[in-house]
Amino acid sequence: MRTLAIPTPVGPDAGPLRSSLGGHPFLPRDLPWPTCPKSGEPMVLFFQLELGAELGLAQAPGSQLVVFMSPAVNEIPTFDFVPTGQPLPDRFWEKRLDHFKVYLFGPEVDLIPREAEPRLVHHRLDLTAADDKFRDPFLVIGGEPRWYQAPELHPDGDGASLSFLCQLSENYPFPKEASAPPQPDSFSGKAYCLFLGNSVYFFAGARPPHPEAVWIVVQN
Repeated sequence: MRTLAIPTPVGPDAGPLRSSLGGHPFLPRDLPWPTCPKSGEPMVLFFQLELGAELGLAQAPGSQLVVFMSPAVNEIPTFDFVPTGQPLPDRFWEKRLDHFKVYLFGPEVDLIPREAEPRLVHHRLDLTAADDKFRDPFLVIGGEPRWYQAPELHPDGDGASLSFLCQLSENYPFPKEASAPPQPDSFSGKAYCLFLGNSVYFFAGARPPHPEAVWIVVQN
């Protein structure tokens, strides 16, 4: 089952939405908004997605995926190469670069909306079923990944399969507010891009051992 997430702009008075491009990040009460270690600036909330039961994913319904990246460092999430099919290193999320944060919170975590992301234009994410003729939208959720190159699949350190969550389309432009500074290495002065504009694949176990235990693959 594949579902498409289609961004629709909302007005400046829109309240917090659990599935959004920009907007108000839903985070645990005791977790601060992440900051970039290099610049000291707050990271940009690129998007977040509530994993509802209708999506048919392996994770518990009501889980929340939240994706941040630095406004000053626009790089891919490089990691020592792991051959496809091989298990990931233990606590892999502690070994990757620190210019981004990706969280997957279970439904048991008490999440509260924070202040709105000031640099991106707030959009809600409308969900619709995908047919076989769809072109690359913003986000494809569930089903099988649409690989640009050879598949990159891994079990976790305990041998359990990591399931596919969603795929961000290549070169997707995240519209920025007119007052926001340009993003380094973006392909547009009017938009930000995530991980240099690569297609981004998100994977996680059915019961992630840690909120940051989300595996990321980038391809173009």
